[in-house]
Amino acid sequence: MLKLRFAAGGYDRLDALQYGIIQPEGIELEFNEINAPRRIFDGMLGGGLFDVSEFSSSEFITRTLRGNFPFVGIPVFPSKAFRHGFIYINKHAGITSPKDLEGKRIGVPQHSQTAAVWIRGHLQHDYEVDWSTVRWVEGSVEQAGEHAKIETTSPSVPPILEPNTSGKSMSDLLADGEIDAILGSRRPEAMGKHPDVVRLFPEYRAIERAFYERTKIHPIMHVIAIRQDVFEKDPWIAKSLYDAFDASKNWALDKLRISAAQHCMLPFMFADMDEVDEIFDGDPWPYGIEANRPTLEALVQHLHEQHLIAEPVQSKNYLYLSRSPKKLQDPRETCWARGTSPATGSHPATRHHACYPPGARRSPRLCIHLRSHTDCLREHSSVQYRYAHASGVSRRAASGIAPSSRRAAHP
Repeated sequence: MLKLRFAAGGYDRLDALQYGIIQPEGIELEFNEINAPRRIFDGMLGGGLFDVSEFSSSEFITRTLRGNFPFVGIPVFPSKAFRHGFIYINKHAGITSPKDLEGKRIGVPQHSQTAAVWIRGHLQHDYEVDWSTVRWVEGSVEQAGEHAKIETTSPSVPPILEPNTSGKSMSDLLADGEIDAILGSRRPEAMGKHPDVVRLFPEYRAIERAFYERTKIHPIMHVIAIRQDVFEKDPWIAKSLYDAFDASKNWALDKLRISAAQHCMLPFMFADMDEVDEIFDGDPWPYGIEANRPTLEALVQHLHEQHLIAEPVQSKNYLYLSRSPKKLQDPRETCWARGTSPATGSHPATRHHACYPPGARRSPRLCIHLRSHTDCLREHSSVQYRYAHASGVSRRAASGIAPSSRRAAHP
């Protein structure tokens, strides 16, 4: 049994893993609940405190494309959040519409924070906000000082940015009118306590619902990252972890549907679940690439527009988390390499993740080892990559799709 140290927030979709109701095959997961995401990211980056953790999606993509980032990602998204409700203003700042944010002094925990990237992207595309004139103040929302302890990624075109050296929290600065707005991942303490601090979009739920119905984008905040050295020793863990995370999420969703007694302290939960069925077709939190493709492509676009990555990666040429196979959202299958068919049992490890889906030599993608196509091709140039069913059950029996039609689906 392989022991892995894992860190994440105390999310309901992870409860079954945390309390041992569901266990990853072949893995003993040491679950460390830390409800401060930046502490998790810094611990993963700087101290090697964990083998597996949730990780900032914007930072993951940016660092991956810049290279020298020793982590492997799987398409599990423990944190998602609509962000129209996370723009807070001082009502005396002269801001009555998104365009009024231009030229203002705006607080942000971290300029490259995923939530901030999403908010800037939303307002640029839907309200034509020009962010180049904004004066950014970077620091912690709840307390004085910095938000991140480790240097984070910076845009190639520097914004007008200064650290918060006032000795006050960003929340206090907003209440005192020393900044005009805050955007990011947290509700400032002054909201609901200070009369001058209000939301830019008071009716944010209706706006967010309309946004999803129009775009099918449910903003992804965090992904699951595995240390590359851990993955390379036991590559089968990616599939085992994916399956377990997916089962845990489904367990939590089923629990929400129990109607004999209410399990959450949300008085209108059953109405909310009706809305989930109506809008999200019953699953508000799908994992895998295809179910989240509009969201992943939008995030990459925002990162490019905000100068955090050099060029937009076209969807046909990348799998943004793409150390995971293109079809990993079907937990019955996995890519494999470096051996004969897992069905024959002639290779000592029957769960190997290939660097490319079928046809990738003709259409290069970022590989599952989260290095560039060139690096991956150099390392694995002699390997044949094929699609196979990890458990040894035939692909036709498992999926009902003939091998010839599956190959055709991945030109």
